[in-house]
Amino acid sequence: MNIIGNIVGVIAGLFIGIIAIGFIGAIITGDDASSKAACELMERSLDADVFLVRGEADAGYRYNVRVKNKGEKGDLTIIANLSTSEGEFERKQTLAFDSQEIRDLSFAFHEPTINASNIQGSITCRP
Repeated sequence: MNIIGNIVGVIAGLFIGIIAIGFIGAIITGDDASSKAACELMERSLDADVFLVRGEADAGYRYNVRVKNKGEKGDLTIIANLSTSEGEFERKQTLAFDSQEIRDLSFAFHEPTINASNIQGSITCRP
């Protein structure tokens, strides 16, 4: 019986550990299952642009998006991704939105060089 008790104790400990890791992960990533905000991505465009980086012109790309909170007041996290022949790049921003609020956002990517090819972008949004 003692061996069975030990096995049950180990399994229970693992189960509790997995649940704790899930809660900690939700806190760290900022996921809020109780948020009533609901994201809608409206107009979006990915365009070549020139930026000032440390006082010097640097070619890159700008991802513009119009975001609407079609739910209740709450935080929305917008994630812009750029994929090029020179690598993958990500920008992430969490903002508080009022209900039905619309915002125009812009994400700058100065990392790819002028020689980059196969430029693709995506934007996701979540409460």
